[in-house]
Amino acid sequence: KPIGIDTGAGTVTIAFPPGSAFNLRKADDKDNRVVVGEALLAVLGAPLRPVYAMLDSEPGPAAEPTGGDGTPVSNENELVERFIAEFDAEVVVDDEPDQPMEETS
Repeated sequence: KPIGIDTGAGTVTIAFPPGSAFNLRKADDKDNRVVVGEALLAVLGAPLRPVYAMLDSEPGPAAEPTGGDGTPVSNENELVERFIAEFDAEVVVDDEPDQPMEETS
């Protein structure tokens, strides 16, 4: 779980829950740090060095999704409706659903 990015230092801090010392050690292995750094560069376009930490306690429940105005979104349909409104989007319906490929011999 990423918990902080320090662009000045070029690092991203990734925290592990308590009891994950083995996972932290494996992630902190030199070869694995290189792989994660390359992945961060590929995905984010910024050269960030991973720094690993152990959380003192289990993370709390994830925050409920909210709309642009900060009000909670209660269901998936409402989330889609807000997305459409925020981005002036439209729903495109596929008139011809995917057909299974026919075997040719």
